[in-house]
Amino acid sequence: MNRQKIQNKINKNGFVHLKNIISQKLIRDIKSDMILCMEQFVSKINDKNLDVKIDHYFNEISKKKGNLRSHVYKSISNMLKLYELSTSPKVQKILKNLEINSPRHLGTSIFAIEPKQNRFLTEIHQDIRNNFVSLKSLNLWFPLNSGKQIGGLGIYSGSHLLGPIKHTISKKSGFITVDSKFLKNFKFVKITNFKAGDLILFSPFSLHCSIKNKGKRIRWTAAMCIDDISKTPHFHKKFNPFEKDKFVTKLTNEELLKLRN
Repeated sequence: MNRQKIQNKINKNGFVHLKNIISQKLIRDIKSDMILCMEQFVSKINDKNLDVKIDHYFNEISKKKGNLRSHVYKSISNMLKLYELSTSPKVQKILKNLEINSPRHLGTSIFAIEPKQNRFLTEIHQDIRNNFVSLKSLNLWFPLNSGKQIGGLGIYSGSHLLGPIKHTISKKSGFITVDSKFLKNFKFVKITNFKAGDLILFSPFSLHCSIKNKGKRIRWTAAMCIDDISKTPHFHKKFNPFEKDKFVTKLTNEELLKLRN
């Protein structure tokens, strides 16, 4: 997909799915680092398939009492190797073509969406809890694996044009969500046909949600958000372009989950 098509899709729809952007070597290196963390706490298995190892180790860790699962999850979400995803030459070229002149990293995370589970599925929301300094911002999602019926991302095309909107806490899931009145004028699109090495770019202001994993494998995704410090005309008055406390709770998903439990 050429530069103009990518830019047009982002501007019009708020998202774009790009294929074969990240090298398979980097994907393998990331998975190897995840395994190095997990295998300290479980019996090692001899399997050349890294996806099999990761799923097995994470499932075994999840069975253990205490905070081990949470600690492992948070540690792999901040691996240094993840930053290489956004600094790879192809991604840098894409960002430059999208006129993100001076990218600023707002952090990394890893999502593990387990088969047949609902408890970690997010409801319809925007990603506006980050400490933005610019409205010129993007979410970068990097699928680390693929598989049949493992779900994906549901997104409302064009909803990024709303800008930040008021969120509430869902009585159903305990996570943040928005009133259904905001959805009326936008088409719901499912992004499920991805593979490891692809890149999904979308605006943090796009209304989106999780699509349930109905397969047999965990869906692993590396995610990050960036903005552009060259587009901060408000700096002479304030640091952030909008007051996020007016739109969304300060609590993280982990904190909301504890409250729900």
